[in-house]
Amino acid sequence: MKQQTKKYLLLAVLFFMPVLALLFFLKAQYNFKPVDRFEYRLLELPKNDKDYTLEDKITIVAFLGNDILNNKNIFFNLNQKINKRFEVYKHLRLLVVTLDTNKKDIESVMAELQQTADANIEKWNILYLSEANYRNYYDRIGLIAKLDEKLNAEDVYLVDQELQIRGRKDDKDNGEMIGFNPNDVSEVNKLKDDVKMLLKEYSIHNNENKANRKKSNINLENEE
Repeated sequence: MKQQTKKYLLLAVLFFMPVLALLFFLKAQYNFKPVDRFEYRLLELPKNDKDYTLEDKITIVAFLGNDILNNKNIFFNLNQKINKRFEVYKHLRLLVVTLDTNKKDIESVMAELQQTADANIEKWNILYLSEANYRNYYDRIGLIAKLDEKLNAEDVYLVDQELQIRGRKDDKDNGEMIGFNPNDVSEVNKLKDDVKMLLKEYSIHNNENKANRKKSNINLENEE
């Protein structure tokens, strides 16, 4: 009798576990709010000595002009809150677009980042452009916020795999947030939360695609 009871219990567990897992997945999916999309899109990057592409990865983009050493805290803030937090995610990168006159300063900051913050800099990408190409690339995005007198953008931008800028259209503290101030801890935390949600968005999308492909294969088998 006991053996039979155990058998039924085991069968019940085997039956209900997939159902519970599906319900949990559906609950997470319906409670999920995608990160807001803005009309602004980044163009593919200008060619330089390294061929970067923005497609197929989530990218956090910073535009830093003539004041790298005085802005090195931006590297440390993003490294601490973003790079370390999402280090295992291969589809995320950090990109600094800067002037080709800044190579020594960038190398100095990255070396300090590795030494003092024990940073893995594999996710960091640096794109060096002439001043003319730098200005032209930023202007063509069409953002309302302009570069300052040292050619820095105040905010960093979260860009999805389709090159579209993501952010917050109705943030409770700041209203519309097209970008995130990397010198403001609260805004960097909001950026971290949005990166997490965007990764989750792509995860749900990929799971749906896998399920649809599996369903399609089953239908094809039935037709045969």
